[in-house]
Amino acid sequence: MANIDPRGVLFPAYVDQVAEAQPEAIYAEFPNHPLSYDYGFRKITYRDLANAINGVAKWLIETLGPGQDEVLAYFGPTDVRYPALVFGALKAGYVMYLPSPRNSPAAHRHLLQTLNCTKLLVTTPRPPPVAGIIAAAPLDVFELPGVNDLLGTTHPHIPFTKTYPAAADERCVIVHTSGSTGIPKPIIWTHESIMRYYNMAGLAAPEGDFNQCDLTQGKRQFLCLPAFHSGGLASLSFMAVPSGMTSVCPISGIPTAAGMVAALKKTPFDVALVPPSVILELAAAPDLLDYVSQHMSHLGYCGGDLPQAVGELVASRIPLINHYGASEMGMLHLIQSPHRDPLTDWGYVQVHPGLGIEFRPTTATESELVMVHRPELTSFQMPPTIFPGIEEYHSQDLFVRHPDPAKADLWRWSARLDDIITFLNGEKTNPISMEQHIVASNPDVSVALPSPEPPAARRRHRAAVAQHRGRQRRVPGPRPHHQDAHPVHQPGQALPRSGKGTAQRAATLALYAPELDALYADADTLTVRDGPSTGPGPVDDPAAISAFIETSLLAVTGWTPDALSAESFFHSGLDSLQILTLSRTLRNGLQLPEIIPNLIYRHPNCNPNSNPPLLLLLLPSPSQPQTIILTGSTGTLGSYLLAALLNNPNISHIHCLNRNPSACSIQQSQALKFHLPALSPSDPRLTFHTTDLTRPDLGLSPSTLQTLRTTTTTLIHNAWTVNWLLPLQFFKPLLTATLNLLNFCADAPSSPHFFFLSTVGSVTPSTSPSIPEQIVTTTLPAANAYSNSKYIAEHLIASATARSPSLRASIARVGQVAGAVRAPGLWSRTEWFPSLVRSAAHLRALPDSLGPMSNLDWVPIDLLADVLVELAVSPVPSAEEEEEEEEGSEGKGNLNVYHPHNTHKVQWTTLLPTIASALPDPESSSSPMETIPLAEWRARVAADVAKTAGDAPDNLQIVLERNPAAKLADFWSVLEGVGAEGSVMVFETERTQRVSGLLGGVEGVKGGWVEKWVGEWFA
Repeated sequence: MANIDPRGVLFPAYVDQVAEAQPEAIYAEFPNHPLSYDYGFRKITYRDLANAINGVAKWLIETLGPGQDEVLAYFGPTDVRYPALVFGALKAGYVMYLPSPRNSPAAHRHLLQTLNCTKLLVTTPRPPPVAGIIAAAPLDVFELPGVNDLLGTTHPHIPFTKTYPAAADERCVIVHTSGSTGIPKPIIWTHESIMRYYNMAGLAAPEGDFNQCDLTQGKRQFLCLPAFHSGGLASLSFMAVPSGMTSVCPISGIPTAAGMVAALKKTPFDVALVPPSVILELAAAPDLLDYVSQHMSHLGYCGGDLPQAVGELVASRIPLINHYGASEMGMLHLIQSPHRDPLTDWGYVQVHPGLGIEFRPTTATESELVMVHRPELTSFQMPPTIFPGIEEYHSQDLFVRHPDPAKADLWRWSARLDDIITFLNGEKTNPISMEQHIVASNPDVSVALPSPEPPAARRRHRAAVAQHRGRQRRVPGPRPHHQDAHPVHQPGQALPRSGKGTAQRAATLALYAPELDALYADADTLTVRDGPSTGPGPVDDPAAISAFIETSLLAVTGWTPDALSAESFFHSGLDSLQILTLSRTLRNGLQLPEIIPNLIYRHPNCNPNSNPPLLLLLLPSPSQPQTIILTGSTGTLGSYLLAALLNNPNISHIHCLNRNPSACSIQQSQALKFHLPALSPSDPRLTFHTTDLTRPDLGLSPSTLQTLRTTTTTLIHNAWTVNWLLPLQFFKPLLTATLNLLNFCADAPSSPHFFFLSTVGSVTPSTSPSIPEQIVTTTLPAANAYSNSKYIAEHLIASATARSPSLRASIARVGQVAGAVRAPGLWSRTEWFPSLVRSAAHLRALPDSLGPMSNLDWVPIDLLADVLVELAVSPVPSAEEEEEEEEGSEGKGNLNVYHPHNTHKVQWTTLLPTIASALPDPESSSSPMETIPLAEWRARVAADVAKTAGDAPDNLQIVLERNPAAKLADFWSVLEGVGAEGSVMVFETERTQRVSGLLGGVEGVKGGWVEKWVGEWFA
């Protein structure tokens, strides 16, 4: 605009410069009425915009006082007050937050609390969403002046004195993610964000191509995206002003093609930026498409994909341009190439090669868009504000490459990574193609969302029933009884929409949860239609079980009896839907809740000569002997685990895998040290192997490896270096070993259970006060590399189980492991609690609190070992038990997460008298034992070391021996800084207690235990 370069000038000042250079240039046009185009549009010049910004700034200062970067929220109709508020607030010292009126009350509350926003600006009359947000969160509400008041008065100029780069990292405006897959997250655009966008937009296109943004340079654009949407806000302000583009804005409400045409009949525009729903409507309305094609140069869309048939129909009448962006990355700088076919390639985007964008394969056909932050690209990439400091931003958007090798730089959006559905057989599908086909084939359907089975049932996925038109049927047609079991339901409420107009998947499934629960609760009616009406029940007669399997299989499939002799059911044509029905039939008829589809996938035959046949697996076997692999047996916990395994009569053999060739003798020494039962090298139940777990063959001979592959029933992976000071790189070999052991279990004919010892540190810190028994994804780094490595290992295990349906795995997040209580066994003096007690004896003072750790859920190591062995060797929870899984869990039934923590918690304050009385009497002091605040206790620890070491620097080691808590200064500082009860995290234990009967029998930390531990430290 007016040849004024926006780079290096903060935007409020830039608008003032443009208004001074070209005051009568048209900035935008807004509808005269918020709900109708019948009253035409009001032209806003740059003089008007600058004046409105000054008016808002003046009103804010007079109403609220000069701001100190406080966040203000705003709801209002689509008019000039949106941009005026964003930049007027900056002049007044405030930052605007623009929420979507379509957010749920829970989303509003979460975002407002996250941003510490307590003030809401509204218009008169108040928009309908205002009542909902006020009910969701306590807010002070202020009514903004009307448009006529802002524009009809000449306001004094208020300068914006901040400059770039001094104010680069200050907040400019706050928007939020769409919430398509859950609670929206706030997105903070700083002044640096805007500058980097300008740098990105200034990149020259490769030779022979042109920048896609050139299509709107100096044009009049109908901006169908609302002003509170990140794309709408950017297009209305940061993108429009420097490019000389005039924005024609819509009325309030969901954008429609009919509305766009109504606007076009009132004021001309060359191009439009719309959501996919508008393109869908145009394709279904020839008269609207005709008018648009005759009065506009092209249509741009963003926010989702279009069915190919729909896009081709529209592209045959008017050029169709796909835009791509994300709140976290901004609108990416795209280019257009002459080798595109405008009729078929409209859905593909071509990212400028200078942005650091990579497409990382996630499936055989799909790749995730990843922005890689490199120093040389910093000035062209939006700074990551949700996850500061990250080196890569994973968009979770999947793309498919153009099939023509000559167009390999073209990519088409395919799905969100979290949209992908994983079936019971481990296969995956992208539901977007289903959704698009249903919508394209049914004019009365505007949106379709395949629903995974809700938490009230195991996370199976139901088959969708849809009508299919056209000559080609892309998915199998519905079976009549499935239509009966899953009838068509008339929605009683509109689907929740994001700010960009797309359906919010998570909110929709939550809205219809009762109906979906009811559908899945009735799922077993399929078995009535497809299988025998009754079964033999819980019998142990092989003939009866075999006959019922065969009868059920024939009833479900319609096969003739000769098909039963095939080597595999799949050779006879068994499909996934029949497996689902068969598993239900067998589960009900034999009253065996552990019969799940995976069992049939892994053993698809009735042949007695198979290994093993399905029949054998269905015979009762309450106490089959087990063969265990244990890694890291020579460590402290490993020694107790080995003792617990040897004490279990159902375990026939234990293979200990250790790096040290002297592991057997070390193990004997450990048994003596911890007063465990003596080990004999000739014990027929015990074998020690020297291994290298970083090798794919585990460093074992082929014959030994084969023996383990065919006999192992459970692999307990305990080998991990416990050191909080090592860098993450150190743990890479341990992660490699984890992958190799996972591969061993996945490939072994015996399908051993992989049991991994993790730590509570893997999921702390956390933004949630409650930690579920499931895989947790977080962007908050753990306190040390040891915990981070366990976090990575947990996700490696989750990924492996998702990819391999035959792999069964469990993760046990171990908490505070206390000293043994059933026999002498020293709790290491170097750990934090022994160090605290020993320093307390020296200082004659105990802290009155442990901050967030004051609620003690400690488990003595010998009792913990028994619980862990019980969890490792117990059967996988039954199908009915898995129905209680929380939403967001892995949900496939082959990965469990356990929290083996003491369920009888004890407050730290109740143990203080016992600790004080158990401490030895001081030799040179008669001072009583004090109980003082944690902060004061920490200060005494530091002061004692500073004084004593200062008097005799050479005796520092002696000082630290008497006052070992000084070595853990950072630990105490964290406890003090986090705070007390309000910051306590609760680890859920419901599933763990369900599987382990021993855990509930572990008593809360007892005074007698404390006396034993203290006595051993001072012995």
